[in-house]
Amino acid sequence: MSKQLPVTTGVIHLAEVSGACWISEPERLILVSDESGIFVVEDPARQLIQGEVRNFRQVVPQDAGRARIKFDDLEDVAWDPDGRKLYFLGSHSLKRNGKRDTDRRVVLRLPVAADGTIGAAARTEALGQAVERDSPCLSQAGQRTTSQAGLNMEGLEWSREEGGSLLVGLRSPTLTSTAKREDKLQEDAILLKLPRVPGLFEHPAAAAVLVEAPAKKEGTYVGWVEKGKAEDRLAPLWPLNLGGMGIRGLAAEGKKGLWILAGLAMDPNHAIGAPPWDVWYLAKPDEQPARVSLPTRGGLEFPEAICRLELDGEPYLLLVEDTPEKSGYLLLPCPKRD
Repeated sequence: MSKQLPVTTGVIHLAEVSGACWISEPERLILVSDESGIFVVEDPARQLIQGEVRNFRQVVPQDAGRARIKFDDLEDVAWDPDGRKLYFLGSHSLKRNGKRDTDRRVVLRLPVAADGTIGAAARTEALGQAVERDSPCLSQAGQRTTSQAGLNMEGLEWSREEGGSLLVGLRSPTLTSTAKREDKLQEDAILLKLPRVPGLFEHPAAAAVLVEAPAKKEGTYVGWVEKGKAEDRLAPLWPLNLGGMGIRGLAAEGKKGLWILAGLAMDPNHAIGAPPWDVWYLAKPDEQPARVSLPTRGGLEFPEAICRLELDGEPYLLLVEDTPEKSGYLLLPCPKRD
């Protein structure tokens, strides 16, 4: 029987890590820095356990013609183990000065061979076009900066349910629920489900039908009732009650479960103290998530990445914060959940 490792804190010698995912065969840790790009850690278990990750290499995505793929402000990465593909998400946000940058409005796809070799990349802007066309809320949010709770996509994960789909978590905007809540935290985070992932890259003209609403939605939201068609107005958004916070990162648990890293929805222009953050767990798509009690926060103040992995057959969560020069992390056994 394997022995469970204790809680470990450490440092990744890479600035501003915004996303992470784990590949089990061959064992790799994929890191995203919103400042520096994409990195591969080829000896992740040993380095994480020792508390210091120094050895990694940068990946420069290229298309089939070896032309460099343009991107900016990548926020998260997801792994499709069945199709052996990595997906990377741009923030889709405006710059601080309010200008639009098409290199932020991207989803990248990189195939990974059985030996770990990364192949030619594909790039699409269809996601941003789809959600803004289908959703009045996101279309309006796309005109605001992140300090004004504008459109800001920060979470990405692959769901193996029903043949596979991408889940996209929004840090902002949030939806204001009209339901009475004892904690008076009325803002719900937004999750998007993309069931027809190949269409993002191969049939971008059909982007209007790429986003699928969840089967069940409850409650109404401020500004979303129009002539009794609240259901139509809300689609394709999937509201999640995360205690008033937005989504900073996502990590799948099996085929249906989802770990959610939640934090401050607005991204202010000025420096602030340590903002609130929590880990939540969504057991089923038609339920609401539950806050998870962590044995420790490991001194993390600005976590932005969450990753589920296995070491010697035991499940763990990896939380990484987005800080300058180097990024602190917390590696802990998967917390118990209801």
